[in-house]
Amino acid sequence: SLVRLDEECRAGGGMARAGADDICALARPEVAYAAVKRFSDEIWQRCGLEIRWDKSEVYQREGDLPDYAMAGLTLAGEEVDGDFLRGTVFFGVPIGSPEFVSHKLHQLKDSIVSDAVRTREVLGSDRQALWTALRLSIQQRFQYWMQLVPPSLCEPVAVELDAELWRVLEAATGFSIPRGEEEGGLCLRVPQVPSLD
Repeated sequence: SLVRLDEECRAGGGMARAGADDICALARPEVAYAAVKRFSDEIWQRCGLEIRWDKSEVYQREGDLPDYAMAGLTLAGEEVDGDFLRGTVFFGVPIGSPEFVSHKLHQLKDSIVSDAVRTREVLGSDRQALWTALRLSIQQRFQYWMQLVPPSLCEPVAVELDAELWRVLEAATGFSIPRGEEEGGLCLRVPQVPSLD
């Protein structure tokens, strides 16, 4: 069924991808809707599985859902400060308008900072455990999105995240830590070892 869905989407200049219970069909609207409807009918007949249209979304850059859209489908996006930002999160990565992706990046940043502050409160007396927890959790959580989100959208949020985590680091160590070229900054001198330039 999934192979047929992909073939139908490809015939219309698109493709279909799936993982676990997430399925995404990309194609011109008339092709995608027809292919997904056939896929839905087929998995019902073969497996007794039913697609919940009320839990499904349609991402499109502009316009409303077409008249032939399945009942229950909604446009993918979020209402933020009175504006509808078009987009969705697929396989853990935000896709959509730049405003939607930026909003999701800021939500992730806020979550990381909140967790870092809480980690500092819990592990503050064991600085090695604190450093390890912060380094590993932050690296994994933000780096995944950094690899998959355009740099122009990711960089401004990464700069904000850096600044906020630096403050958490300073609070954890109990003193101000100069950054880079700041006056009184720390400079690492590495002996002349060819592989450590």
